Amino acid sequence: MDKYINKLLEISESVSAAPNNSGAGFKLLEQKFDLPKVEANALEKILSVKNGFYAFQSALHFFGTGPDRPDIDIESWNSPDLWIKSYGTIKPDGLCFSEDLFGNQFYITHDGIYTFDCETGDKEKIARSFGEWCKLILDDYDYLTGYTLAHEWQKKNGPLEPGKRLMAKVPFSLGGDFDVDNLQIANAVDLMLTRADLAVQLASIPDGTKVKINIG
Repeated sequence: MDKYINKLLEISESVSAAPNNSGAGFKLLEQKFDLPKVEANALEKILSVKNGFYAFQSALHFFGTGPDRPDIDIESWNSPDLWIKSYGTIKPDGLCFSEDLFGNQFYITHDGIYTFDCETGDKEKIARSFGEWCKLILDDYDYLTGYTLAHEWQKKNGPLEPGKRLMAKVPFSLGGDFDVDNLQIANAVDLMLTRADLAVQLASIPDGTKVKINIG
């Protein structure tokens, strides 16, 4: 396996003892998103070593497969009815396999790995393969995962439980501060649904228009 993939696996922590259960449902996901064979194999190998994990003090979450786990499985996370359809036409158009501290997604398509900004729906291609993605994460983990704020928030509030993310009370896209005082804990699904409402508004209105947000 790629040395950067191995390194990320080495420094990560699994929260589930459940074995990799990448059965028919997982295979259908791979087919649905038309993943290149080499990347589908890489993903399965990652999950065979650690069936989902957290890294950088839980700032980075990599989804695992199957039931009986303290967080949500990758099959359920990619179900359109959970949160994805709430983004409408700006939804991520690939397999979401990981997320940062704030719910921004990393997803893979037939032509590479992208980021999906959950507040705005903006997408950016950042890597061509899982190996390249792992290298980017390792080289710039603070920017790509939110590590510093994860550390500071947990120092003040205690460990971040599996399935939880930190949501900005005042969204970053609307000028909210990157500060622990602007962060609140949120269930990952609830965060995405809340941010979908914001992203859809931002995508459909001219610059300078007022938007309504729910900060919980």
